[in-house]
Amino acid sequence: MLPCRRFWFCGCVAVLFAVAGCGGDGGGGGDPGAQRDLQKLGYLYHNALEQHRNGPRGIEDLAAVADDAEAQQAVRNLQQGRYVFLWNVKLLGHPHGTDQLVLAYEKDAPTKGGYVLFLDAHVAHNSAQQFSQLPKPKSSR
Repeated sequence: MLPCRRFWFCGCVAVLFAVAGCGGDGGGGGDPGAQRDLQKLGYLYHNALEQHRNGPRGIEDLAAVADDAEAQQAVRNLQQGRYVFLWNVKLLGHPHGTDQLVLAYEKDAPTKGGYVLFLDAHVAHNSAQQFSQLPKPKSSR
C-alpha cells in the first residue's frame, strides 16, 4: 500500500508543476509590470473611444481618462517611450478581428519579443517572430 501512496503523491506533484507552468503570459516570461501597464492602456483606449467616438489621437486623450494611480503610471511609462502605441485606430472596419490586431506593445517587442496589447484589450507575450506576423491596423492619422 505504501508504494501506491507514493505513486499517487508523485503524480499529484507532477500535475501541480505542469499546471503551474501552463497558461499565463504565452511563454517567454516578461515583465509583469509591462503586462499590467498595457492592460491599463487598453482600458484607457476603450474609455477614450467612448468619449471621442474615435481612437485616441495622442497621449493627451489617454491621460484625460486615466482615473487611478496605475493608469496614470501606465501613461507616464508610455510618455517615457517604454511602449509604442498606434494612435487614431478605430475599433471597427478592419479585415482582421480585434483579438488579432496590435494596438500597443513594448518597444523591444519587434526585435526581442515582449508583451503586446490587442485591439480587444487583451495582452499576450509574443516572440519577435510572432510579433512580426501580427496584423497592425492602419491608423487614420
